[in-house]
Amino acid sequence: MFATPSSPVAVQADWGRGLSQAGLHGFGSGGFLYPARLGPGMEADLVLAPVDGSDNAAEAFEYAVAVADRYDAAVHVLFVLGEEMSRRVQDGTIDGEVAAETTVAAVDPILDRLDGTDLESTHSSAYGYSTQRLTQHPGSVITEVADQLGADFVVLPREPVTGDPQAAIEKAAQYVIAHADQPVLSV
Repeated sequence: MFATPSSPVAVQADWGRGLSQAGLHGFGSGGFLYPARLGPGMEADLVLAPVDGSDNAAEAFEYAVAVADRYDAAVHVLFVLGEEMSRRVQDGTIDGEVAAETTVAAVDPILDRLDGTDLESTHSSAYGYSTQRLTQHPGSVITEVADQLGADFVVLPREPVTGDPQAAIEKAAQYVIAHADQPVLSV
């Protein structure tokens, strides 16, 4: 399911990986933890793991799995469509079904990584950009999804940008760090 330009979130994609819709509520080197409300008794029930098909997002996903495993939390994989794909779907140049197939092809290997764990997971996708909502960008989409899902933790790749046109999330790291209400691990 894809989001509409006025509501960048589509949260209904795969409830069948062990988490019902009603129930959705120590790191290695190279990552930075930006605490929003960390404390000794921190708990996390849901870790948001934005991905975009880039290698850096896949690497950050591994950290999200580690965080979820540490806190016995569920993982929500959010596929953020890059600028070109978002624009082409919104202007009708690409059919929504083609975009959905692209999303599935990018998300399935990520979700397969969870098959060897006891972690529950869901996934959704959202336009990283909108031609009708100028304030919509990957960072705002990630923070909005985190709030709407009630995520307790966000893990995403950090800047600098690799130059990969699909790497929409890397451009969002600073925004998410500055605006998320949740602790953010940027790797």
